[in-house]
Amino acid sequence: MSKPSSGDDDPLADFDLPPEVMSSTFEHAIGDDAMRVHERGHAVAAALQRKLKSALVDYQFPGMLTVHLASGAVARCGGPAIGWMVDVERTPGAPAVTREIAVDDDEDAGQVADALAKVLKKF
Repeated sequence: MSKPSSGDDDPLADFDLPPEVMSSTFEHAIGDDAMRVHERGHAVAAALQRKLKSALVDYQFPGMLTVHLASGAVARCGGPAIGWMVDVERTPGAPAVTREIAVDDDEDAGQVADALAKVLKKF
């Protein structure tokens, strides 16, 4: 059902939907986006594991990759939900070295894994 334009810039302002429908719509949109981001994180983790055969790559919700490198260093890589970056602890308790990874949101999992592997191979 639509109502006369309110002059608001919101494209949904002209529609008068019951709150339960709007709530359900937003919940689905948020859930769909979270699932897409989560699945992308798994794809990046799998691709990175193939590139760093001597490392152990672990991906868990809410979007962080943890990489245990053969050198003993541990890297925590910010995932798709927060932007790609790498914090590496060369030894337990040591200050972390942070590197930002420049990848676009539309890069595929293989390209993101390539960028992460390039940084991680230096440790």
